[in-house]
Amino acid sequence: MVTSPAERNAAEVRRALGLAIRELRVRRGIETVSLGFVDSFLAAVERGETNLSFPQLSTLCAELGVRVSELVALYERNVAASRCLRRCARIQALRDRRRAHQQRAEERV
Repeated sequence: MVTSPAERNAAEVRRALGLAIRELRVRRGIETVSLGFVDSFLAAVERGETNLSFPQLSTLCAELGVRVSELVALYERNVAASRCLRRCARIQALRDRRRAHQQRAEERV
């Protein structure tokens, strides 16, 4: 399945925002049932599988006791961490390939 950069970015936004929501909810010890949303919907949001409208986001933030800007700050940290982890994984993959290439070259000699 080929996805465009815009689709990949939207998926990354949903995942990072969902993670931020789950992080805040768990940190505050709030059960999903007490947030005024259907459990399956909130679970899908937290997994990054569905979008929230701005009114839903605003309501959710109020229930979590945070401003939307606080949630956005947490989201931005999650995005930065996710990008850093992906870069580290790419660097490690390149190192592994180089090491394998060097080993094959040494075996030929």
